[in-house]
Amino acid sequence: MIRVVGYKRVSTELQKEDGYSLEYQQSEIVKFCRDNGYELVEIFSDEAKSGTQVCLPGDGSSGEENAFRPGLFAMLNRLKQRDVSYVVVLATNRLWRSQEANLFISSRLKKLGVGVK
Repeated sequence: MIRVVGYKRVSTELQKEDGYSLEYQQSEIVKFCRDNGYELVEIFSDEAKSGTQVCLPGDGSSGEENAFRPGLFAMLNRLKQRDVSYVVVLATNRLWRSQEANLFISSRLKKLGVGVK
């Protein structure tokens, strides 16, 4: 069975109320995994966090010790176990909303041999 983790994120109150709530994202991740025969190992979450940034605003650092999105960095640390094939998200804009964030996250996932579904 293919092992996966889920990731969910909301950045605003509006998203919480208008279709992208953490609960909705979780139910869709669980349903997707069930429908596709994936073993969902864990779901990571960030609430009220921007998808354009991955580190503390303005610090210029990309070190994990300066995580602006603690759920994302917990997930990346979990993936170092190398027993997961994919990260399942409702949409990739839950993982990233800027080119910088996309490059940062994509490069780490690629290094770990993990895809995105």
